[in-house]
Amino acid sequence: MLADPPSQGVQPLVKADPDVEAGLRTGEDGASTLVLINHANRSRQVNLLGKRGRSLLDDRFVTNNLTLDPYGVLVLELEQ
Repeated sequence: MLADPPSQGVQPLVKADPDVEAGLRTGEDGASTLVLINHANRSRQVNLLGKRGRSLLDDRFVTNNLTLDPYGVLVLELEQ
């Protein structure tokens, strides 16, 4: 059996159910985009762990906690 590797300072992007996938992309200019995908057929709560930014899909400003619709997607341009 393999042991879990040490975290070595790796921090989670968000706090959410395992059904929620989170990915972070950072461009050469330092701008970061957070992508959240809800793979569940139910809404899921997501804690952004202090991150905030503008949704690129509907231009709303998002902070702290949010609800992802069933099979919902959020593409968030993070504040620098």
